[in-house]
Parts: sequence; structure tokens; C-alpha cells
Amino acid sequence: MTLSLIFILLTLSAACARNTVPSETKQIDKGQYNPPITLTVPGRLWTGDSEKYDYFNNPWIDAYAEELGIVIEPKWEAGGIDSPTLSEQLAAGVVPDLMPGLGRLEFEFAVRLGLAADLTTLIDQHASPLTRQILESDGGYSIQSSTIDDKIYALPHVYGNTDNIQLMWIRTDWLRKLDLEVPKTAEDLEVVLNAFVHQDPDGNGRDDTLGLLSTRSLWEFGPIFNMFGAQPFWSWYFGIDGKLHYSTVSFVPEMKNALIYLQRLYQEGLVYPEFGALPVDRYYKMFADDQAGIAFEYKYLPFHILDNTTDHRVTAEWQAFTIPTGLPDGHPARPFSYHGPAAYNVISSQCATPEAAIRMLNLYVDKVFSKDKDLYYDTYVKSPDGVPVEELAVLRTSVANDLSENINVARALAEKSPSGLSRSETEKYKLCLRYLDGDLSQWAEYQYYRPDNATVTAIKYYTTEVTPFFSDYYGPEPASARLSFDILNNRWHETCTRIIMGADDVGIYDSFVREWYESGGQQAEDDINAMLAGG
Repeated sequence: MTLSLIFILLTLSAACARNTVPSETKQIDKGQYNPPITLTVPGRLWTGDSEKYDYFNNPWIDAYAEELGIVIEPKWEAGGIDSPTLSEQLAAGVVPDLMPGLGRLEFEFAVRLGLAADLTTLIDQHASPLTRQILESDGGYSIQSSTIDDKIYALPHVYGNTDNIQLMWIRTDWLRKLDLEVPKTAEDLEVVLNAFVHQDPDGNGRDDTLGLLSTRSLWEFGPIFNMFGAQPFWSWYFGIDGKLHYSTVSFVPEMKNALIYLQRLYQEGLVYPEFGALPVDRYYKMFADDQAGIAFEYKYLPFHILDNTTDHRVTAEWQAFTIPTGLPDGHPARPFSYHGPAAYNVISSQCATPEAAIRMLNLYVDKVFSKDKDLYYDTYVKSPDGVPVEELAVLRTSVANDLSENINVARALAEKSPSGLSRSETEKYKLCLRYLDGDLSQWAEYQYYRPDNATVTAIKYYTTEVTPFFSDYYGPEPASARLSFDILNNRWHETCTRIIMGADDVGIYDSFVREWYESGGQQAEDDINAMLAGG
């Protein structure tokens, strides 16, 4: 926690915004305020490419005013590329009624300093049945994550766990050329990596293809750890003692098995020598430039590859599969996935009409998710000239783990008929047809919706056959964790890197665990278990 963020949040506590009209004087008729009310939001620029709309001049702003009697105004006028950020506005004491899109730390400290409105009873009173259904569509994890001391302090932007399952993406054209099968086990993966690195799969006559890549966080090695039954990233798990333990010091034998495997791959030249040092843009560029043939990535990988090509043309054949297993019993490996919201939409504790935000979310849900959503598509989702109008809604959410669009478009492509598709699905279907007609700029769309796309194969498997590797806890963390975990996580990264590169024996991981507990980890674990016990 930086001093600047603490200053911002302390400033917030002394500068909460209030509506100019006391709530007891307002008349509400069927959800519409009469006379109208004004709610302030952070002044900001929309980053979309449109001369027709901006953040304060669009169909959503009109709908809030005309259907709900809510006028949306910036608390701080956006004035170009140098316009202050939300954090800068808050630091200056400029606090809007609605604060959408907060991260976890901002959310927790806003609550602790009394800056967030308690929405517990308001959601029950004002959320429509469809809104409540969507807010709980992830099994209640987003609501749970928005709850502190038994009170709900945010309208979560629900984020389904199927959006962040890492899959094994492979160049299937390279597999065919080298007469290889999709790897099912850790041993199979090693064979394929060896062939991809040393047998010239791209046919250019040079030994220049690469093995496993990862960015600076080692996040892309996560499925390798998962293959062996470990999960080291930013989570909490119950041990055999019934207490929560942090992920980097859980599953230690499994972690060591995964590190031994990665160390062997590195020694064989199957791990890129600069692993753990790649910036994200360079990482994706390597796949776009046909340098590597295996990626452990989300279902959105095709879009990243296309975005990093020089001419938005891709001829490589990528396909997603389930991750291999390295478990001794041969059981399928479970990839890590995250439950909880993408962001927290917070309403100021000093806003006189906090229920107005819930009515705004109801309106969004009705336009985007109701049975009449096709009627609203052109106006509120995507305009006929291609503007993504939906991004201009002040408050948004999504339906967790809704696989229907990918499944329906895949079916339509297989049957060569768009019959029964929604407006949104029809648009995706048309883009896929453009690719099939030779428009390579639509390559990513087709990969995402093709008849054997990642959703209908690997992701569906992880929703019906094998449960992903979920954290055991999604509540707030103690201050001791926030103060020490950045340093401890960096130490984990350093330890793993040295082991993989062969600079240290895998036994050093036991020393890391001892050091972790001695350097603040024990206090953090004691504190979170005390929180869980109500102490």
C-alpha cells in the first residue's frame, strides 16, 4: 500500500459528495425520479473511436435521464489527454457519487474508511429479479467478494471463472507436419516441445523456433504447476490442519515436482532463456511472428495474436485443448481459475440516493440481457456503424459462465445456418463468414467461434467433467498480508527462476518456505485465520 494511495483514501473520507436535493423530498414513480436527480461520476474521456458519441453524450446518458430521471454529470470535467485520473480527482477532494471500476485494494480501503454505501438491503429492495439473478450467476462469489463484515458495499461487475481458465493452445499445423499427437501427459508435452524446438516445424531451414514462453510474472507457467497438482498464485487454501495457508507455501511437494520438470525442460532448451523477463507485448508478438507453437493462455489468445501482427493477417492454425497431466495417478489436471468480480462499482456513502445506482444497473440489464435485448441492440450495444455503445454505460456487469454465444455460433457455422441466433450472435456469425470468404482480418473471430472453438471443447470440459482449481477463500485480506506479500511474492518469483535455470537445487524451495513464514507470512496467515474465526 503506497503512501499516495493512503493519502487519496484519507482525502476521500473527508470529502464525500452529496446530492443537492435531500432524499426525503424526491418522488419516485415506477423507478423514475420526479423531479430528476443528478449523480456525479468521474470525469473521463472515452477511449473508443467515435465522432458521434462520448462518455457524456450517448444513448445511455439519454436513457438514464428519460427513463429514470437521473442526470449524469462529471464531477471533474475531462479536458483532453492530460485530464486527471480518478485517483488524482479523489486526491484533490473531488469525490463523485458513483465510482465504477475500482480494484480490490481501492474497494477494501474505501470500505474501511467509511466511503462506500452499504447496499445490502438496497439490493433486495431495488434490484430487479433479472439483475439479482445476474449478480449471483457465478454462484454468489462476486457478491461474497463485495461483502465485508456481513454488508455488501459494491455492485460487482460479475466475471465468470470460464473467462480466466488457461488452456493449452497448440499450432496444429506444426503437429501435422511433424506427425505428432496432441499431448495428454507431461511426458507427451516434453516430446512435442522438443520437436517444435529442434525439428524445424516452420520449414524455414533454420533452428529458430522457441519452446515455452512466459511474461515477467511467470503466470503463463501456471498450468505447468497445475499439471502436477500445485497452484502458487495469489490464493488461499485450507490445509490438513483446517487453517488457511497462502498459495506459494501450499502444495510444496507438488510445487517441487513442477519445478523439477521445468528445470529439465530448460536444460533441454525447451524453455525460452529469457522466460520471466518478457513484457506482455513482446510475449504476444512472438506467437504472432510464428516463433513458438505452444501457449498456455485464455480463450482470447487469437485476438492477442491478431493484434500483434503487422498486417492483421494470420495463416497459422492454433487450437485450444485441455492441459496435460503430470499427476502420478494419471488423473486429469485441474487448471487454476478465479471466482469473483472483474471490478467493484462503489457508491459514495454520502450519496443521498444510492438506490439510483441499482436502478441504473437494472436498466442496463434490461437493455442487454432481457428477452427483449434484440430490440435494443442497435441503440445500446453496437450501433449500425460499428460503435460499441455498450462500453459507454456507466454501470455494467456480465452473466458469469454463459457459454451460449460460442456454442450457438459454433452450431450455426457447422449447420451453415444462422437460424435462431440472437442479434449479437448473428453479428459474430457474419464476421466468421467473412473469414471463410477470404477476409483474414477476421481470423480471430473465426477461431473464437469456429465449430470446435475453445468453449465447446476445453472450457465445456472444465464445466462438466473436471472442476478447475479454485481458491478456498475470497474475502478481504488482513493488513499484514497487504504489507508483506509484494516482497514475499517477488521472493517466490526469484526462487522459482533460479531453480528452473539450474542455479539452485529444488531443495531450496523448502528454505523459501521457512523464509516466507519468518518474513511476515506467518503473521499474515495468523491474521487471516483470526478474521475467518471472527477474532
